[in-house]
Amino acid sequence: MTNLRNRPDSEHRSRENAGRTGAVVARESFGREFSIARSPRGGWAWLLAMLPSKRCAERCRNQNVVRAFCPRPRHSIFRLASNVPFGGLRRPLTRSGRCVAHGNTMTLSRPLTLFGAILVFGLAAVLWWAQPSWLAGSWLGGWIGRDQPARATGSGGRSGDAATVPVEITRAMRERVADQVEALGTLVANEQIPIASEISGRIVAFHFREGQDVEAGSTLVELDPQIARAELQQARASLSLAEDVYARSQTLVERGAGTQVALEQAAAQLAVARANVASAEIKLGQLTLLAPFAGTMGLRNSSVGSIVAVGQVITTLTSLDPIKVDFSIPELFLSAVRVGQVVDVRVDAVPDRPFAGTVYAIDPTIEASSRVVRLRATIPNTDRTLRPGLFARVALTTAVRDDAIVVPEAALVVSATGQEAAVYVVREDRAALVQVDTGRRFGGKVEITRGLVAGDQVVVAGQIRLRDGARVTVATPGRVSDSGPAPERAP
Repeated sequence: MTNLRNRPDSEHRSRENAGRTGAVVARESFGREFSIARSPRGGWAWLLAMLPSKRCAERCRNQNVVRAFCPRPRHSIFRLASNVPFGGLRRPLTRSGRCVAHGNTMTLSRPLTLFGAILVFGLAAVLWWAQPSWLAGSWLGGWIGRDQPARATGSGGRSGDAATVPVEITRAMRERVADQVEALGTLVANEQIPIASEISGRIVAFHFREGQDVEAGSTLVELDPQIARAELQQARASLSLAEDVYARSQTLVERGAGTQVALEQAAAQLAVARANVASAEIKLGQLTLLAPFAGTMGLRNSSVGSIVAVGQVITTLTSLDPIKVDFSIPELFLSAVRVGQVVDVRVDAVPDRPFAGTVYAIDPTIEASSRVVRLRATIPNTDRTLRPGLFARVALTTAVRDDAIVVPEAALVVSATGQEAAVYVVREDRAALVQVDTGRRFGGKVEITRGLVAGDQVVVAGQIRLRDGARVTVATPGRVSDSGPAPERAP
């Protein structure tokens, strides 16, 4: 192909007019030229073709247009651009990639390599300058970089440790900690029975008020006794007659005028009469319903004048002091349970008040379906605050430690998996990251079984900006904020 440099200027200008949609030369700050081809349809194809020749660059600047296109470039980006028609110029470039206008080879690898190198080194520089401040404000920086010296900052060469971090601290204390097994349960009455009639009859009187406390043996309900009294009188009359018949038969036998058979029959009739009298007396007594134990009366289900059948419930009697709680625990803890252990009971009806009780009975069998054992505890209830049927949360104490090390839960820095924990301990105005083992958690506190001793000063606020070995200053409680990026977790 003939080089355009050897052609007349008129031919060069005609070619330029035919390719008004050609590429506009762009100059970067470092003096390199790239050609950007624009299609007549408004789309941009970025050829990124460097013009390394000074002579070629000079002629392109004078002409303002580079007519350089290739129908099938070797590079993938050139192929993408070659699919778009550009002003009817089909073969401005040779297959070897030489500029038809000026005969200079245009390559793509060198600018891409240079651009990639600049990008990588720029990103590395940004990360290098940002790394110290990022690590210093993260938990990962304290965990991983505690053995690495801080990088000097500032023109004076001061170390990063010179900057102090405000924190709030508290001391690890010895407290009484109890191991507990938590369960759900239900409150049940100490004693509770329905008050029902053993015979049918009409109610003639109530001797209690609903909700009233009654003593054992108190009269509660009376049924109409007229029929029962008449039956008792009839039985007593029959008894009197049977006694007379038996006496006469005995006299006749003694005189030899009577038979032994008649005497035995009279004796049998006398026994029946006496039994009838006793039955009538019992029936008359059943018309008066008495309280079998001391308790509180429930609501009435009947009124005066109502006819009640045998077994019909009229009211209830409940003993509320003490009250019981039934709950179940997994069979795994059966060996740690015994009668007399203390239980802590909380109910939703009285959320701000715990109730203490003791285990007094353990079911001798295990439920095969759920593999739990049922326990029953008693709770004093002198003020009648607890009522049967309430839902209860029960904590059974299985062991007690009087000298456990306890710190606030806010002092813990826990790993992402939750398997590792640590605390920052302030020693000589510096924060030391100490791994600890935790025990029971209760009331915003956590038991430390390894890693701390009583009296250690632990950080409870400000850990998010700490690292191991950082210099700290103790701030007034409530003045330190933990807002900011979340600290990295231990692996």
